[in-house]
Amino acid sequence: MLPDKWILLVDDDARIRDFMQHHLEHNAYRVMTASQGLEALELLDHQPIALIILDIMLPQMNGLDVCRKIRQTSTIPIIMVTALDDEADKIAALDIGADDYLTKPFSMNELLARVRSVMRRSHWEIEPHATGVMHIGDLTIDLTQHIVWHAQEQVGLTATEFRILEMLALHLNTIVRYEAILTEVFGQEYRYERDLLRVHIGRLRRKLGYLPKAEPTLAGTGSIQTELGKGYRLVAPLPASPSD
Repeated sequence: MLPDKWILLVDDDARIRDFMQHHLEHNAYRVMTASQGLEALELLDHQPIALIILDIMLPQMNGLDVCRKIRQTSTIPIIMVTALDDEADKIAALDIGADDYLTKPFSMNELLARVRSVMRRSHWEIEPHATGVMHIGDLTIDLTQHIVWHAQEQVGLTATEFRILEMLALHLNTIVRYEAILTEVFGQEYRYERDLLRVHIGRLRRKLGYLPKAEPTLAGTGSIQTELGKGYRLVAPLPASPSD
């Protein structure tokens, strides 16, 4: 881990917060803490943060609203923590921009594994797996600089979203299996978490203006297709018909 990278830990339970901080620091992470959502947002304005561990149940401003606020201006990695073992809450957290989630109670080994995974995905941004620029219809993907344009407008993708798009683009018009994406992008321990991948794909489709169509469109964007039971495929658009 780079020495200038910090984790922001946000939880209103002082005992849990102190316990997590102790174990994170014991594993060589630098940690700042906040007990409220507004406090967390203020800290983000004054200190570069590499990762946020954010509890959902917070006073004044809950974690979902904090996450939503952060995502208006930043793609900083966020792990949401919830005491609610409700699939809808997990999906809601991911849908508004969280990179991962944990349900209380969890072991510190599990937390550390999730932190390492999300950190790895984030650190990957400065260590590109591929280089060059790809043009797919009105989509432009700079694999070196990790910048995406759709219809000449830059699209803000998280590191996770970009990595998924890169995999699909490098296998254009070919099915990429669920397990392959999960293992490559998230890590081996995530290989069966298809719901996690499904939400990230949904966010990617919305940001790119893609629809899960059965057939590619004409000139313009293609589509991210779902092959049920198999995986996903990025389909290039068909060339435009010549004008009369």
